[in-house]
Amino acid sequence: MPIVSKGDIGIDFTFDTPWDSGKSFFEETQGKKSIVFFLRYFGCTSCQLEIHALIENHAKFDEVGAAVYVVLQSEAATIQNELSREDVPFTIIVDPRQKLYATYAIGSRDPNQDRTLEHKAKIAKAQSLGFSHGKYEGNEYQLPAVFIFGPDHRVLYAHYGQESSDVPDHEILLRVLSEQG
Repeated sequence: MPIVSKGDIGIDFTFDTPWDSGKSFFEETQGKKSIVFFLRYFGCTSCQLEIHALIENHAKFDEVGAAVYVVLQSEAATIQNELSREDVPFTIIVDPRQKLYATYAIGSRDPNQDRTLEHKAKIAKAQSLGFSHGKYEGNEYQLPAVFIFGPDHRVLYAHYGQESSDVPDHEILLRVLSEQG
């Protein structure tokens, strides 16, 4: 499958949350901007840090009119054991079979690749906030990706991570969303 690029029409998909199933992405996002974060799984330390940051910054995403979605390789039961629906102000999508990662052509990191200084800094920050590695699920080498979609499902921004913690700064993403009106 080709990599999704800025200007493309996004690929529709049906998804499950830890609490609901069979939702259509295009139906859910019709007429509004959306941002989708493909992370690894809930037990991943850098993913916990990213989820924490999204909870903290959610009001900013609301201000620019963007619905936020986080895709994880976790099973629904894992999320249900860790969070309630009320704990997160955005939609968590569970994809334990990694079908959405394949649909959006999100690859894996080379297991022999050295960790970057940026990755090590994010892990240190996560640990300083009390996050620690939890249950392993899915592909340990899965790379992240972030896509911003316009109200018409056109891709306004696409980022394919090069390291497991390579997620753009929220200020960059908020700027892209703000520029789109």
